[in-house]
Amino acid sequence: MPFPAHEDGDPRSLAPFETTPLLRVEESVAMASITEADVVCDLGCGNARLLLHLHSLTGARCVGYEINPEQIEAARAAIAAAGAGGSVSIVDCDLREADLSPFTVIFTWLQPWAVPQLQDAFRAAILERDVRMLSYMWQYEPLTKGGLISVEVGASKQVFCYRRVGTAQAAPEAGDGRTGATTAASAGPGST
Repeated sequence: MPFPAHEDGDPRSLAPFETTPLLRVEESVAMASITEADVVCDLGCGNARLLLHLHSLTGARCVGYEINPEQIEAARAAIAAAGAGGSVSIVDCDLREADLSPFTVIFTWLQPWAVPQLQDAFRAAILERDVRMLSYMWQYEPLTKGGLISVEVGASKQVFCYRRVGTAQAAPEAGDGRTGATTAASAGPGST
């Protein structure tokens, strides 16, 4: 069941703080073929637990957007403790104002009522730049209307991967550890 709107009292909040299980992060990495060549964004990153785990699995550059001051402080402390400051960063930003252009993968656990506020940005990222978008818990059906964006449902039935139709990931070449995923040269905005 979705969480109620603005449960935490902040009208900018699009989801309450809840951690994504690490098994679902691992499932997401496999579904989206995330590698060190990717730049991953977590919208509403909380304490950066997902970002740090994803970075440790893939080597990808990771950027988290968060508005809760306590979560930002906890996230930056966790990143410093992990020694990942050069690869994982946090941006204090309202998600409705976030620049998604540097990213090859977007991860989200937004509530279904919040998605319409970002739907145009998500569709543009997927259709114009071949971004892979992952959603934990909620399938955002409006993204697939019109048949231009496909959704793959993970084995857990809790992870959804959205892609532009016709841009399925290529199989890795022997020995190189990479996929045919679109990559970005940008390291992403913000810093820890």
